[in-house]
Amino acid sequence: MEKLKALELARAALADKLRMIEAEGNVVTLHPETIRKFRKNLEAMHAALTDCKLTDAEIAPFRIAFGNVFDRVVVHPTGKRRPAEVTPYARPSAIMGVDIMPKMRTPKEVLEDQGLTNLFLSRLVKSEHH
Repeated sequence: MEKLKALELARAALADKLRMIEAEGNVVTLHPETIRKFRKNLEAMHAALTDCKLTDAEIAPFRIAFGNVFDRVVVHPTGKRRPAEVTPYARPSAIMGVDIMPKMRTPKEVLEDQGLTNLFLSRLVKSEHH
């Protein structure tokens, strides 16, 4: 029964992998430079997420990038006292060169996006000084 359970788990994992491949549509051959860039992004993300010296604010963009890269992570059960097996499913767009880091706006850009003009901001600053 144990062997049957293990084989069923392997079958389910392969069926899930096949479903994911079929959902992606056409198979695409990636340029080696694209793969190198993706690897570099993953290495930078890993370095930041495992650096104990960084503050939460410094790590936050890398946490967001992790969520942008990985659609899901499946943890497969294993035997007792054995390491878990993990299958990460990356988003194709993250692999194909789309920048994974969040685009942070400056406070000025945020205010301008909300319709506040530079003239209004300068008046606001002047009134605070009086």
